[in-house]
Amino acid sequence: MALLFVEGFEGIGTGVTGSVSTYIPTRWTYTNTGNTVTVLGVGRLSGYCIYRYSGIIAGACTLTTPNPLTKNPTLIVGCAIKFNHISANPSIQLIDDATNGISVTFNSSSPSTIVVRLGSTILSTYSGFTFLLGAWYYLEIKTLCDSTNGTVEVRVNDATVISLTGINTKAGYNNYHNFVRFTLNNDSSSNIWQYLDDIYICDGSGAAQNNFLGACKIVGIFPTADTATTQWTTSTGTTHYNLVNENPFDSGTTYVSANTQNMMDLYTYSSSVGSGTIVGIQTTAIAALTSGSSIILKQPIVSGGVTELGPDSTITSASYLDYHHISTTNPATNTAWTAATLAAAQIGIKVM
Repeated sequence: MALLFVEGFEGIGTGVTGSVSTYIPTRWTYTNTGNTVTVLGVGRLSGYCIYRYSGIIAGACTLTTPNPLTKNPTLIVGCAIKFNHISANPSIQLIDDATNGISVTFNSSSPSTIVVRLGSTILSTYSGFTFLLGAWYYLEIKTLCDSTNGTVEVRVNDATVISLTGINTKAGYNNYHNFVRFTLNNDSSSNIWQYLDDIYICDGSGAAQNNFLGACKIVGIFPTADTATTQWTTSTGTTHYNLVNENPFDSGTTYVSANTQNMMDLYTYSSSVGSGTIVGIQTTAIAALTSGSSIILKQPIVSGGVTELGPDSTITSASYLDYHHISTTNPATNTAWTAATLAAAQIGIKVM
């Protein structure tokens, strides 16, 4: 499967300007330095984004994918960024385990620059244009990890601005990058710097979603009703869906639980996903282990009577963490999801 991960910051709250540091760590490996706060903002096309806010002290935050993504040598990353300060310089880093491989830094100074590095070595610099403050840009990076035949392509709003071939893009031991890190920086001269939204990550495997996807929009939908399949135990009451559809996550105050093999809960969802092509859906379960050493969780998607179970998620942590299932085609038809088929689907959780 080529589509590996998406993030639109739709499930970490609804209070604009509210700190997201409580909710981001369930999904990302998150760091924060300086007297700064990462907060929720109004999204690029709808919904929400995150941005940096500070009063007087320079700092940075990083969001790193918490688990290895792939062993494929090709990795593609897309995201939307908006600059509100002339010295903003966010970066996207492709990492081989702990080794910083290819990084791309976007500087909004006039003239603006885009710098590609392998570790600390500059491979290419693009300049001669200016990122407009207050405008959203969709940035995409595609790399092939190889010591001699590596490639890097950088696009801004679907236009290629850097294209490198036949170079060394391998900084670590492996012939792949398996983590992605987004870094938002700030200095001490202004309050708001960079906004981040609508992230996708793909690799080069599979027959689809294995190349640039173009400017994507991530939409979040939440359970709206129970189905006839509600086998898990509720923490309170008898209705299931309203115990798992809060935004933001309520730290486990309300929940459903199960420890018996094959027990399953299925829910229906909102149909408000908008228009356009759906390149994939990502289901997310926030789960924790309450007893024993481990349990295997799946996130079934039922469409037209056909069930797609997705990968095993082995739950071993007593802390709540995010677990994902990517689906790029409707299991009933083996064709792309549409707004109508997604609205008719049932999605839930199952103990294996």
